[in-house]
Amino acid sequence: MENSSSFKELFYSLCELLGESRTELTNHLGVSNDISENEDRAFIGYKDINASFRVKNNRVDHLTVPIADAYGHDYNGPTEFYSFDGVELGMTKEEIIAKWGEPVSRKYLNYENKVTKSGKTFTIGFGFNEDADNVLRLKSFSAYPYVKPTFEKVFIELAELLGCNEDTIVDNIGKPDSTKTNEYGTKFIFYERYKAIFTISSDLHTASYVSAPNSGIDGGALQTTDNYFTIQGIKIGDSRDVVLRKWGNPTSQAVYNWAYGNKGGNTKSRNQYEIRLGFKTSNPDNVAEFEAGIKEVEEQYVQPTSEKPKSGCFVATACYGDYNASEVVVLREFRDNVLLNSSAGSLFVKFYYFVSPPIAKIIEKSSILKTIVRNGFLAPIIRKIKQNQ
Repeated sequence: MENSSSFKELFYSLCELLGESRTELTNHLGVSNDISENEDRAFIGYKDINASFRVKNNRVDHLTVPIADAYGHDYNGPTEFYSFDGVELGMTKEEIIAKWGEPVSRKYLNYENKVTKSGKTFTIGFGFNEDADNVLRLKSFSAYPYVKPTFEKVFIELAELLGCNEDTIVDNIGKPDSTKTNEYGTKFIFYERYKAIFTISSDLHTASYVSAPNSGIDGGALQTTDNYFTIQGIKIGDSRDVVLRKWGNPTSQAVYNWAYGNKGGNTKSRNQYEIRLGFKTSNPDNVAEFEAGIKEVEEQYVQPTSEKPKSGCFVATACYGDYNASEVVVLREFRDNVLLNSSAGSLFVKFYYFVSPPIAKIIEKSSILKTIVRNGFLAPIIRKIKQNQ
């Protein structure tokens, strides 16, 4: 196969073979120059076009070009030909983004929904190598068949960013389409392509909450019955009865929100998150959005042992309304660094975790009690701890 007039034309013609059988690959490109193969997959290289295909289950599922051979060795020949819509070998990730705009994922630098002449849809990715200055530079283009990810997969990936700061979120999924900071300093960032909003805490500047589908910074839950928005059998519009039948009773609930502490996972920052269901305010019997938040501290609590417990202060969290509030962090650090380093302190911690959860639940329901305990009891303790630091 001779090189086309441009690398883009060559690349798109090779992408036509994605999804085809190994036989079709041979019919179009001839016998490969070398083959690296095991029982699960094969890597097939064509030296005349510096391209390598990966075959799985007898189907072409990945293309890399330029590459030296099917064994994954880097191409080190002339680079002038390998230019694609302003993107050239040797570019950094930021330089590629400047040319092509925001990718679907900054982490993998993927651009989806590229279409061949025959209408096949594929995703473009890139391979990078570190140069002598430890800068990642483009060494190859890659492509694989585009498969629309499920909402559940997308939502889990977003939930895994809880506990991360905004810079880390941007590094993973790109810049948000809009932002807003409220009077309390809490920041909201909205991503149109995910129909999702993150809440960034005002004290630790990390994401504590994400919800989708959402119409925007000020729009609230998106009005939709699209079956795409489905998680573990629950879809937008389902009634509370359907939720109870499929997921059982929530671990905690409010008027417009049910939390399921048994459904979720771990974030990149190693916090646990839970999945919550938001109900329509106009019709509170129907699910309006899926939410994920750092799991309530009592759900993460592990009975104290010689290790430091992973929970926070129940009473303080109830009073200040946030597990990551700066005041709660001070108390948590005092527990870890001072109390748990003595036998008397450890006994106190065990006693506290036995009696405090029901007290915290009572306080949580009363704004007057919150104010009394916060100002009359906790604030003096926190001041004293800070003075002794």
